[in-house]
Amino acid sequence: MMPAENRPKMRVVPFKELEQAVHYISIQDGEKNWVMRIARSIGKVARVESNDAPDGMPSYNFIGQDTAVLLTPEEYKAMTGRSANP
Repeated sequence: MMPAENRPKMRVVPFKELEQAVHYISIQDGEKNWVMRIARSIGKVARVESNDAPDGMPSYNFIGQDTAVLLTPEEYKAMTGRSANP
């Protein structure tokens, strides 16, 4: 872990989630095929005070959590209307 005096200063900023991205990946694991649904939830956003880009654009850090759920190809098709096999 970085010593406290070397850590960049950050300020928590308010945010509003506009859209949540969900990813689906097909997994072929031996004899069984699965679809994994992966969603990321953002919990906190902080502006890095001492790390702006050369053009002045701010830098942000965020804390998030990924949630993954395994589905059968049939469950995936029922949820999305799409086949798990392109």
